[in-house]
Order: sequence, then C-alpha cells, then structure tokens
Amino acid sequence: MGEKLNGKKVAFLATDGVEQVELTDPWKAVEQEGGQPELVSLEEGEIQGFEHLDNADIFEVHHAVSDVRHAPWTMVEADVVRGRKLTSWPSLQTDIRNAGGEWVDEEVVVDAGLVTSRKPDDLPAFRDKAVEEICEGRHEERAQQTAGAAS
Repeated sequence: MGEKLNGKKVAFLATDGVEQVELTDPWKAVEQEGGQPELVSLEEGEIQGFEHLDNADIFEVHHAVSDVRHAPWTMVEADVVRGRKLTSWPSLQTDIRNAGGEWVDEEVVVDAGLVTSRKPDDLPAFRDKAVEEICEGRHEERAQQTAGAAS
C-alpha cells in the first residue's frame, strides 16, 4: 500500500445511476495510496451504481453536496469551467464551450488541478493523474482566480 495520499480526504461526486467502475476504480486508487475517499451526492443516504444499464452495487453517501464547501455539483452550473481546458463525454462539449470552457477530445486533461477524462476506457490515465494532482496539493494560482471571481 502506498502513502502518497496519506491523511488526505478526497471527495467523489456521484448520483444514482453512476457508472460503477467510474466511481470504484479511482476510489480504490485513493485508498491504495493511503487517502480517505468520501462520497458526496445530492442528498445523504444511498445511491445506486450501474454496470451499463443493469443495477450494480449501492453506495453509502457520506455528505450531501449542500454540506461541503469544496465541491460544486456541476462545473458548468457553478461557472467554474470558464477559461479552463477540460474533456468529457463528447455530448457535453457544447455545454462546456457555451460555459466558456475549452473542450478537447483527449484521454485525460489537467488544468490547474482540475482533472477530467472522457469515458471508462480512460480510467487508468485519470486515476494516475488524479493521484498525482492530489499529491501536489492546492493550486494557489487557481484558488486566487476563484476568490477574485467570487468578490
């Protein structure tokens, strides 16, 4: 077991219908590096995972999104993609561009600590890059931009 994330809490945002492997694969990577993953969702309780269209496991929610200060539910709605480069499932590219973000079709993209990927096939690259970014800690340049925008 690694110790890269020893003592760090890592929030995972998910709702009912989450593609299970997209939650569990990075979750395991955080645990293997000594981190403490916590599930954040719309409400406390449980969410249902899926394997494609079939019900999979049920996951306990640790915190409602309204109770956490570090995790906007949707980046587009929260206006945090403006001026940032990211990737996603291709069907979201128009929404991301309309929100002022730069959408690219790449396996994994990092922009000042924000790590995004497109699909389950990208999970190994996403997992490795997410652990690396969490180890780096807070990106002060992005925190200052966010604080300035909120003023």
